[in-house]
Amino acid sequence: MPRDKVTPSHGLSWYLKWAGTFCILFGAACTSWNIVPLNLILSTSGGVLWFMVGILWSDKSLILLNLCVGSIYFIGLIRYFLETSIIKLFG
Repeated sequence: MPRDKVTPSHGLSWYLKWAGTFCILFGAACTSWNIVPLNLILSTSGGVLWFMVGILWSDKSLILLNLCVGSIYFIGLIRYFLETSIIKLFG
């Protein structure tokens, strides 16, 4: 029994969702290999891309989840750069 696709294909949201998915997957891999700050950059980017998909699809759960995830990783990214800057300044 064939199933109809629910999500759009080959439109803007299709490219955003796949780019976001790869960013999150590679961000998770970088976290497991302790590659900092690339893990934070990729994970933040993936969250932002999926947030955009949520807006395009008017999907409140995707919007909320990825707004939170993207913000958490962004805060971690800011914290990383502040800590490395302070260490460079004060040795």
